Formats: sequence, structure tokens, C-alpha cells
Amino acid sequence: MPSIDSVSHQNDLQQLTRKSVHNLPELLNVLIVDDHPIIRWGMKLLINDEFPDATIVEAGNAQQAHACLPQANWSIILLDISLPRRSGLELLAELKRIVPHIPVLMLTVHSDGECMVKALKGGASGYLTKDEAPAELITAIQTVIEGEKYISQGMTHLLIRHISSDADGDPFRILSDREYEVLQMLTEGQTPTEISIELTLSIKTISTYRSRILEKLCLKNNSELMRFARRHGMSW
Repeated sequence: MPSIDSVSHQNDLQQLTRKSVHNLPELLNVLIVDDHPIIRWGMKLLINDEFPDATIVEAGNAQQAHACLPQANWSIILLDISLPRRSGLELLAELKRIVPHIPVLMLTVHSDGECMVKALKGGASGYLTKDEAPAELITAIQTVIEGEKYISQGMTHLLIRHISSDADGDPFRILSDREYEVLQMLTEGQTPTEISIELTLSIKTISTYRSRILEKLCLKNNSELMRFARRHGMSW
């Protein structure tokens, strides 16, 4: 049987959650930027279940996202990192220049600390992996809309590890956002063909990115690249 203190603590958490919901704007306007329709559909279900009156608009790429910006007074933008042609990190930089007041919550499959730090340094208000979204999305939305930062529970230890290390020693800082994204996808086991399809780029372009990554990191082949990435904290 739960103790009185435990029940009291649970009640306090429930009251805090209810209070947090009431602090949200009356009209919740959400822009979801993700190139996978089924992911957008799932996010909409989660949000509408908690906020039935929310206005939710979808965009499948950076160009569509730009076109959506004038449509509403957005409460929050949910942004994927792996977008076709222009990455989510590139779009994030544009959004923070055009609409800096709108909080951006990164919603991605990438679960490595470097990618998260790049997003947070780029102005993101939060970082949530898609695996954790069913349990944490609503809390994350509430948190960033209220002006706070949100990092998913599973990513917190990676941020702590990054903060405790020498930031100047980051071996990936010399890579562009797109090069880093291709590196992440390679370390996750995706083939150049799969990456080219997901990013809507030619295989030749992906091969060029791979060559640049190897050159910048002074590596010779994919085997060295995989060992290097694992040694420096990339997880897959």
C-alpha cells in the first residue's frame, strides 16, 4: 500500500500538471515539420487527445514550413532533424532568425549527445526522441511554451556527459550540420542509398558528404569512421 507521503506527492504532481495545462495559451497552434506522414499523424493524435481544440498544421519539408509561418500565431514548432534537401538544423537557424519568439521542440530519431547539443546551441527550446514522444510529448510542449528548456529523460545523461567534457575537444565541430547528419545516419547502419532516399539527395551527393567527413576527421574508411564515432560518444 502506498504511504501517505507517496500519495501526497502524487497529488502534488497531478495538481502541478493541471496548473501547467491551464498556463498554456487558450488557442494552441502547433506546426509539425516532419517528412514522414505517419509520424505527423501520430503527433497529431497525441496532441489532440490532450488539447482537442488545438490547431495543428503539417509541413513535410523546409519550404512548406516557411510557407506555413504566416498562417497563424504559432505556439510551438515541432521540428524533425532529418528533412529532405535542407536539414532540420539548417531550418532551425532560419526559424530563430525569422521568428525567434516561437519555441522550437526538436523531435527526432537521433539519440546522440552531439546532435542534441548542436540543436540546443542553435536555439532549440527542447529535444525529444521519437521513441520517447508517446510518454513525454505533452509535458515537453507544456514546458517549452512556458519558456523553459526541455530535454527528454533518456537524453539528460548525455547532456551531463557533454557539459563535463571539454567542449573545445569536440571532434565533430568541424563538420557542417548536413555532414554531421549523414555521419549520424551512417553510424546507425543506413546505406548511402537509404540515406539518399530519406534526405531526397542523389547517391553521388551522399558519397561526397562521406568523403568530406573522412577527410575532415583524417580517417580512411567506414570501419575507422565507425570506431571513431563510437569512441567519441555516438550511440546506435
